[in-house]
Amino acid sequence: NFILMMADSLYYSHQSVARKASAMKIVLLLLLRRCEGFSGSSLNGKNFEFMFSGDFDNYEQVLIERRRGQSSKDTDGHEHVHCSLRWLDTQVAKEISGYERCVVACYYLDADPQNIFRLRLYAFDDSIMRLYRPQDIKKAHSLCTNFPCKKLDELAHVCRCISWQYLEYCDIHWQESAKDEEISFRGSMPNGGCTLPSQYNPNRFVVIKDDLMISFSGLRVNDRGYDKESGKLIYGSENGIPYDLRRLSKNNDLSWTLGPAFRTAEHYSKMLAPLSLASSSSPAASSSQHQKDENEKCHKVIRESTPISQGK
Repeated sequence: NFILMMADSLYYSHQSVARKASAMKIVLLLLLRRCEGFSGSSLNGKNFEFMFSGDFDNYEQVLIERRRGQSSKDTDGHEHVHCSLRWLDTQVAKEISGYERCVVACYYLDADPQNIFRLRLYAFDDSIMRLYRPQDIKKAHSLCTNFPCKKLDELAHVCRCISWQYLEYCDIHWQESAKDEEISFRGSMPNGGCTLPSQYNPNRFVVIKDDLMISFSGLRVNDRGYDKESGKLIYGSENGIPYDLRRLSKNNDLSWTLGPAFRTAEHYSKMLAPLSLASSSSPAASSSQHQKDENEKCHKVIRESTPISQGK
């Protein structure tokens, strides 16, 4: 991973040697494929675990769309989404789901870790990812505010306090992709989708279709929901354009999307202004010494829990 990041660094800092760096990276990736022994059917390799962790944000995608005059309500527009992925301790994972490998996923809007719109538990059984959602949304979302700053033991406590519902027939099957020059994994629903009652309206059934791709660079989510009765698209892109979330790293300046501990109110307003979004929902952290200490703790949690995100 260190060598791959050095190749990336060469590419971005010295355009004159970009071709050499790209070639070196491709060779290294081919060697990694052979050394890791990926068969396409197992996710036990370290590469997937590293990839499927950290923080991702589609700010750059949304910024480009807004500059083109596209809004999130357009057929090919997207909301500003942040995704945080954290692996649970093996013992905690097995206690909650019966599986030893679990990831907690928190999705929030507008770089505001209090504005959570989705919380999921992903349990891995070899190449199959089983999806769980909280039965009590309000309780779960309130427990997970400021998610990126939570320590592993805090996440374990939160997950134990939540009653999780297994989403039957919504499993995602992952396999290594041979289409991309960098190592990546693609996830899809083997049956083309699944149908679930809406958590916001139990009388409404939603047909869910999901296609995913994850790599060292980022996460792409083509998540669509359709009203079963009318067939009308409820969320997602009509044109099948995925949410393109870049991985937070030292090569991009997206750390401000982690929350108030990583920005000032002025910087937050400046970054959201081009998206025509109000910044009042997520004020900057207080300048008190106590809050400064809390901010430093949050920074430490991020550094220790997501090595890939910090470019280590």
